[in-house]
Amino acid sequence: MAIETKEIAPLGIQELTTANIELMAQQANDLVIGADGSGYKDVERFHKDAKSLHLRVRKREEELLVPFKEEMSRIKTDMQKVKDVSLKIQNQLNPIITVLGEKRDKWETVLAERKAEAERIEQERVDIIRSKISAMAEITIGMNSLNSNELRALIAEIESVELSPEEYQEFIAEANSTKHKVFCQASDALENRLKFEAEAAERSALAEKLRLQREAQEAEAKRLEAIRLEQEAKEREEREKIDAERRKIEKERADFEAEKKAEQDRIEREALERRLAEEAKAKAEAELKARLEREEAARIAKIEADKKEAERLEALKPDKERLMDFANRIRAVEHPVLMSEEADGVLNHTLVGIESSMEWIEEFCE
Repeated sequence: MAIETKEIAPLGIQELTTANIELMAQQANDLVIGADGSGYKDVERFHKDAKSLHLRVRKREEELLVPFKEEMSRIKTDMQKVKDVSLKIQNQLNPIITVLGEKRDKWETVLAERKAEAERIEQERVDIIRSKISAMAEITIGMNSLNSNELRALIAEIESVELSPEEYQEFIAEANSTKHKVFCQASDALENRLKFEAEAAERSALAEKLRLQREAQEAEAKRLEAIRLEQEAKEREEREKIDAERRKIEKERADFEAEKKAEQDRIEREALERRLAEEAKAKAEAELKARLEREEAARIAKIEADKKEAERLEALKPDKERLMDFANRIRAVEHPVLMSEEADGVLNHTLVGIESSMEWIEEFCE
């Protein structure tokens, strides 16, 4: 099926349009080989056409690349010439660059060392001033534990510190601010300490007053406790007397009740023993009577059973005689002479069964 298109065929091959390749792919997918082999020739033909087109593309590729390969070979030659010239010039410049770089680096090292030394000196100066300011700020550390006299001495020490612009230079404002700050903190601490000490004195006086009151209350409590203990001792003694008298009466009553109960228990125990003895005697006599009755009944039953067994055996005598006669006649039968082992085996098996039956008859007739 032809497809009209204005698309320019790649590589100069008319069949290599996008539409034609898509159509070939669709046709390849649609082709099916049936169970009876139908469609195989179409697949085989289509496969050969596709391989043939593939070979034409590879040949056309080689044809089109010939001039490009020649041009690339020339370009590579020119590029190598440029690289050789550039490398020669670079090799001439490298020693110059090295010498100049060493001189530059040496001078830059000197400048860096000078700068570092200047920075170190400056930092050392700043650190000294800052350490003085920090030491001034640390004067107030732990001042809350100082008493009023120690705080007054600390304030005097702060006021005596002299701050000169020559010594503190650009940090003079910070130093004055720090001195003022610690002075205010120490002054506030002194004011608070004076209030605390006054309050402590009041608390101490109040505590002393409360201590005296507590001692008087404790003395009065001890006096009242002694009176209470004395009264309790008297009441306890009186209760003990009453309890002793009550225990004596209860013991006498308990002893009387115990004797009375013991006598009653003895009378009841003797009556119980007599009753149990009489019951045991009656039970023994009843058991003896029952045993004698059982033995007599068993003796009579045995006599009856023996009589019946004798009558049964007597009645069986004629049958036993006839069975023994039958067994003897069976044994007296002459065995046939057989020629085959199979028949002889059957006979022997039969004789074993007959002999077993005869032995059973003999056991019955004994």
